[in-house]
Amino acid sequence: MKCEKIIFGIGTGRCGTMSLAQLLNEQDDSFITHEGKSDERSKYHNKKFRNKCSVLPWTFNEEKFNKMWKAISSREYDVSGDVSFYWLQYVERILEIYPTAKFIGLIRNKDEVIASYAKKTKGRNHWMPYNDSSGWIPDNEWDKCYPKFDVESKQEAIGLYYDLYNKTMLKFEEKYPENVRCFAMDYLNDEDGVMEILEFCDFDDPYVVTGIKSNQKPQKGFLDEKIEKSKRYNNTIKKGVRKRLLKKIKKMSKEGKIITEATKNKIAINLEFKIAKKVKRAMRRMIMKRLRRRKKA
Repeated sequence: MKCEKIIFGIGTGRCGTMSLAQLLNEQDDSFITHEGKSDERSKYHNKKFRNKCSVLPWTFNEEKFNKMWKAISSREYDVSGDVSFYWLQYVERILEIYPTAKFIGLIRNKDEVIASYAKKTKGRNHWMPYNDSSGWIPDNEWDKCYPKFDVESKQEAIGLYYDLYNKTMLKFEEKYPENVRCFAMDYLNDEDGVMEILEFCDFDDPYVVTGIKSNQKPQKGFLDEKIEKSKRYNNTIKKGVRKRLLKKIKKMSKEGKIITEATKNKIAINLEFKIAKKVKRAMRRMIMKRLRRRKKA
């Protein structure tokens, strides 16, 4: 296992899980995907993860779980993880393997979740058994990820799923208080709420991102835009990548590993993201210190 900390986000879906993944990715040396995908990483990372595994079914599947666990735990980041509703059925299995894993549960208003899911899955129905006269299109990828209910309407089935999911999640919170914590979705939009989530994850130096809203990317602040445009920021990243890439290649050569151009590119992509994060954090602090000094003067 290469990473030092593993974090999972859970929740019914349509409850802020994408925003949670974005928040966790803002922390130092972290790589948290959302349903196995990441907008901020290279195509290589997404392809690598998707090639190794697919989504997890509601009924426990050891083979698929093992593939996904291997993909997540082998990332070369201090913090790794994934945020998705389908991890709920695998919480206890993960804690058997990795007892210090953290699970952040998100809870949104029931009526809002039902309305959001109904809109998102128009023409599909993941929560009821499919038959030829059902009137909706089967979804071979996602149908298996949800439990099925023999009821009259799709909205009623989503409501039963919501009740079952949150009841199970809250039971886990009671059973594993050090590992599982549930938060209202609104915590993602409040500075104190975000800090509480990050403190639960035991981040040494939590970075609070405000302005994260459900299913939207966090807006870049003025400082981030200014930093990213600066020559110092870009030059520092380039120098850091060159230096660490040479060091990594030397180490691999001593170990007798074959180094191709494709391998170098993959390593460089990984290093660039990690270094950029650290440089941005350092420059952000430096600017904030200068601003505080000016205010005092």
